[in-house]
Amino acid sequence: MSDDELTGIDRTDELLELYAEDQRAQAINNGSLLADMFNGTWLDAQTFPPLQYAVPGIIPEGFGLLVSPPKAGKSWLVCAIGLACAAGGIALGAISVPKRPVLYMALEDGERRLQTRCQTIMGAGQKIPGGIHFITHADTSAIAFGMLVEFLTARHHDKPLVILDTLGRAKPMRPPSMDPYQFDYKVGAQLKAAVDASPGATLLAVYHTRKAESADFIDAVSGTHAIAASADFVLVLARKRHSTEVPPIS
Repeated sequence: MSDDELTGIDRTDELLELYAEDQRAQAINNGSLLADMFNGTWLDAQTFPPLQYAVPGIIPEGFGLLVSPPKAGKSWLVCAIGLACAAGGIALGAISVPKRPVLYMALEDGERRLQTRCQTIMGAGQKIPGGIHFITHADTSAIAFGMLVEFLTARHHDKPLVILDTLGRAKPMRPPSMDPYQFDYKVGAQLKAAVDASPGATLLAVYHTRKAESADFIDAVSGTHAIAASADFVLVLARKRHSTEVPPIS
């Protein structure tokens, strides 16, 4: 293929993009419901930034769930991750993590217990990093949601990490007339929309597992499948009661 032919193809692609933008502008002006529709040519030409990770290879950007039975170590795990991300260091014993602002919404803890947990994780002589921020109380689910949205918005350029421990404490009551699946999906979709508005940010929500065992890890998530369906990723913490071994995460 000659240089002239290649130049002609490039010019054709450029004209198609300009035409698509002009069509979208006209659709917006006309009040069309299809104003945000795009085609394969436009999609193929886009260059998107690489996926960001709070913990490389394990916790990506977006809305995710960490689930396990009660008292299996979820709060210790997410606190350790939050401390590592706030300081910019090593998470989970071996994974280097970039420094970022962290909000740890420890809604089942008091300040004394939270201090003890953080100091135990940090070790003797180590200070709790100033880059991690804590909230231990929210009067309503609406206030809890507003808190995490405000933090994400204020620090959206810094790819923040928000840990919601637990989702159950911040989840609103379901109206009796609303279908359980639709309600759970609505809650999950709102959380996902909040973090998606801050590209590179992560919202990690701690949640409980079902009592019944299942071979499918998605079935481990408590409630309907809607919460898991709305999330970008799901982590299941598997650990035997009173075990001192590092638990696997699937």
